[in-house]
Amino acid sequence: MLGLLRKLETTFEPGSDELADFVFKHGVILDRVGDYEESIATYTRALAMVVEREGPCSLSVAATLQNLSIAYLQKMDTDKALTCLHKALTIEVETLGHISESVGNSYNNLGDMYRMKGDSDTAIVNVQKALEIFLQVFGPGHSSVANTYVTLGSAFLSDTQIDKAIEYYHKALKIQVRSLGPDLATTYNNLGTAYLANGAFDKAIEYLNKSLGIYLRVLGPTHPNVATTHHALGCAFQTQGELGAAVDAFRTARSIRPAVLGTAHPDTCASQQRLAATASALAFSGA
Repeated sequence: MLGLLRKLETTFEPGSDELADFVFKHGVILDRVGDYEESIATYTRALAMVVEREGPCSLSVAATLQNLSIAYLQKMDTDKALTCLHKALTIEVETLGHISESVGNSYNNLGDMYRMKGDSDTAIVNVQKALEIFLQVFGPGHSSVANTYVTLGSAFLSDTQIDKAIEYYHKALKIQVRSLGPDLATTYNNLGTAYLANGAFDKAIEYLNKSLGIYLRVLGPTHPNVATTHHALGCAFQTQGELGAAVDAFRTARSIRPAVLGTAHPDTCASQQRLAATASALAFSGA
């Protein structure tokens, strides 16, 4: 595929708008097939072309920086991802003003990146800015507001402010409950994880099962999200002492993850280790 895309590039006039647009789309294709190293190189070339064509402060430059930040994030290079996203945000604010959907999305993405980096305080500040913008732009019942509540809840959960995390997940739930789609399932899953961290195991199992039902219907039985939910259910059952149910849940997660993530992936290894430990405890208990 890469050779074909490079060959197609030669059909465009050097320095043309069409070539710059094609190179950008080339990067998107590489993202989708998971070739992030090459997509970074391609977006970097596209960025140089757009800067030469439009100058350093156009929205096209911001859009390319956004995609470049995502590619860096997929490569786990959070610092470079943050640098690109901050540059994109600066351009968006200067061009569109503070109150716009694009600026809100950038603040939300920054918050998520800072959470992944372990800087929960900065994550919360950025997501709160996104929330203020989306409430002004869309009003309180919009899906973007719901998704921002989820991001904010996850930032609070990373900061071990579990009650606040649960509060914001429930705010998201009130908006998403009409959809019965993957976003709702993710919020149920997040609530289950938060209740698990809070020691409310019955509630954790309730929300994780709700999440699992939607994921199975919408995504199918072998999706990574299904495996993640089974694993979380295993943790809840294990903590409650329901070892048989925990073994079943860990076994299901373990059966899905090698095929979709690989045998050496940390999540695959985690399910294998949990399954082995729980099965051993069950056998020792004589149950």
